[in-house]
Amino acid sequence: MTEDAGGRRRSATGLVVLGTVLAAGCTPPHVDTLPGLAQPVASSTDGVRLESGDQPYAYRNLIHFVLPQGWSSTRSDDCLTPPGDVDALAENCPITALRIVPGAARQGLIDPEGDDLARRDGWERPWTACPDGEVVEGEEPETVTALGRRGFTALSGERVESAAWILSCGGDRFDTRVWYVPEVDLELSVAAITDAGLSDDYDAIARSMDLSRYTD
Repeated sequence: MTEDAGGRRRSATGLVVLGTVLAAGCTPPHVDTLPGLAQPVASSTDGVRLESGDQPYAYRNLIHFVLPQGWSSTRSDDCLTPPGDVDALAENCPITALRIVPGAARQGLIDPEGDDLARRDGWERPWTACPDGEVVEGEEPETVTALGRRGFTALSGERVESAAWILSCGGDRFDTRVWYVPEVDLELSVAAITDAGLSDDYDAIARSMDLSRYTD
């Protein structure tokens, strides 16, 4: 047994191309797929395990992810929403969504190396706000704890820097997270994780990211 790019245990044999699974019209309880989904040029030799209900997702047909069961994209394809989000059809990206941000350093959201992730206020983004129902008007999130900076290698070989923080609004606490790929200046972020049961889903989506065809 070996550990896959998503941190889950997997067999060292039996990799299956995703197209075979989709052609069959169903997804078994779990299946290992070649990296890159439809992109065999991915440099990683590890696969991503698909659990029952998982679906492939392509952002502008350039960046590929695996979305856990119940996750979907909004009208703008740069916004991935968790199951049960009542704001999923809204014009704006919901606060609980995983936001895809190309050119994050160019926009001044983060430094080009991702060192801002080590800062206590490294989570600050224009869209980071207190979750609805947990704040009086005008209140801003406050940092409770910086959980530190970590990193991993994407399926396609790029280094991904990540960090998480615990924030507070009116005494209620929630997590916020950022993932950044310096090599291509791409960021993923979630302003507020309000359902602890979905916490692992955010990391799983980030770890399924394949940038084989992406150019900034």
